[in-house]
Amino acid sequence: MSGSMLEKLSAAKAQLSAGDARKRLELLFDEGSFVELDSFVKAAEGAAGVLTGYGTVEGSPVYAFSQNSDDLGGGMGRAQMAKLTKVYDLALKTGCPVVGIYDSKGARLEEGADALAAYGDLMKTVSRLSGVVPQVAVVAGPCAGAAALAACNADLVIMSEEGELFLTPPFVAKAKGETVEGA
Repeated sequence: MSGSMLEKLSAAKAQLSAGDARKRLELLFDEGSFVELDSFVKAAEGAAGVLTGYGTVEGSPVYAFSQNSDDLGGGMGRAQMAKLTKVYDLALKTGCPVVGIYDSKGARLEEGADALAAYGDLMKTVSRLSGVVPQVAVVAGPCAGAAALAACNADLVIMSEEGELFLTPPFVAKAKGETVEGA
C-alpha cells in the first residue's frame, strides 16, 4: 500500500465525520474515478446502509465501502453483507486493496438471526482475505460488536475523532453500573 494512500486517508480524516458515505468515498478516490457497485440492492426496510464500489487512489485500483449511518443507522443485515461480499470477492480476484469506512450502530435487529449470520459472513470474508490483499479500516463513527472485530482484523486501522470501537455499547455497561473509560 502506497504512502500516498495513507496520506490521503489521514488528510480526509477530519472530514470523515460528515456521515455522508458518498462524500467519504469521493475523498478517498482520485477525482472522477469512483464507480458504485450494486446501487439497487436494498433491504426490506429500504437502503442497505452501505455504499460500495471501486476506483483509483493515486492511479492504483482500490475497492472500498462506506457504511452510511444516515440509512437506518448503517445497520448490518443481509443486503449490506451481500454488497460487502461482492467488494471483498472482487478485491480477492484482482489482488487490490480494500478500504472499509465503518460507521454503523450495529445489527439490524428486525432481521433477527439473519443479521447475526451477516456478521458471521463478514468475519469469514475478512479472515479469508487476511494476508492476501491489504485491508484498511477507517472507523469514522460507531463500530459495534462483530464489526469491531472485523475492523481490528484489518492491516491498518485509522480512527477519526468521532470513531468508536466497542464490542458492547457503553450504555449497556453503564446500565449494569460499570464504569467505562475511553481510550
